[in-house]
Amino acid sequence: MNSVDFLFLSQEEVIQVGITMPQIIGIVEKVFYEHGVKRVENPPKPGIHPVPSAFLHAMPAFLPELNAAGMKWVSSYPTITSMIYQQ
Repeated sequence: MNSVDFLFLSQEEVIQVGITMPQIIGIVEKVFYEHGVKRVENPPKPGIHPVPSAFLHAMPAFLPELNAAGMKWVSSYPTITSMIYQQ
């Protein structure tokens, strides 16, 4: 199996990119517009359920107009979390 390297950025490194809040708002508005005119590839989220009370879902999206793609991962393990806090 091939190894995979991840790049983790600190808050300072993200800030150093220099994007401003008005620029961020403009991008978010563009993304919502593209979604509204149905030019976003946003398939149903695939998921797994390792135990009955838990899930892990992938939420991919592609915006051709912006030549951008991304993935959001959402997970919940309420039973395991409550077990940890009860100890």
